[in-house]
Amino acid sequence: MLYTARLFKSLKIALERLENYYSKAMMQHTDCQLTFPYTNSIKIDDDNVKLTYISKISEDRDIFRATLGDGPDSREVIIKFVQHYAVDCHKACHELGFSPELIACEPIAGGWYIVVIEFLEDYEPLSEIRRHSKDEWQVIKIETMEMVTKMHSKGFVHGDMRLPNILIKESGSEHSLKIIDFDWAGMLGEAKYPPFLNQEINWHPDVGFGKKIKKEHDLHLIDMEFQYYIKT
Repeated sequence: MLYTARLFKSLKIALERLENYYSKAMMQHTDCQLTFPYTNSIKIDDDNVKLTYISKISEDRDIFRATLGDGPDSREVIIKFVQHYAVDCHKACHELGFSPELIACEPIAGGWYIVVIEFLEDYEPLSEIRRHSKDEWQVIKIETMEMVTKMHSKGFVHGDMRLPNILIKESGSEHSLKIIDFDWAGMLGEAKYPPFLNQEINWHPDVGFGKKIKKEHDLHLIDMEFQYYIKT
């Protein structure tokens, strides 16, 4: 009991000192990066390129908007911190024309990876779209199925084909679709589902922790995700 009491007292002192230190640091540096991850550069073609964080874009995931590089050649990017990322699958989908460019994926401390991805201007997740008719949703569903089938033909599976992971850009009557989020993806026969799957999602009956991701799982989830918009 005495050891535990000392432990909590030490933690209390440490937290008070940390709060005091960072509150002063924030006051001294109003334009600093202290509220963002410490990783502030990425290696590209043997050069360390600066990363400047702009904002966090997900409340429950480590995803940020940032700029890559300095000066006129800088570009806006998306940064993710993940424990697994299917680099080959993402690159294959980009080559097929329906995923943003994967700029870099580099290991960092603690078994994590920093992933730097092209920022897609004017694209938004399908989960945030409400203005399409049933027929338009049907067309988008067919196009999504075609993209995923092409990905499958390259020997990859995705595993999380929900509407938040499908982006759309609209220009008049035309639109463009992109697939993102390759955290679970991988080679067919190798990629497996992680623990703690959201039970509110209409997964395929065979989906579960540690089970292999299959083509039919991707197609089933797409069908379930679009079902509401096509039937209502």
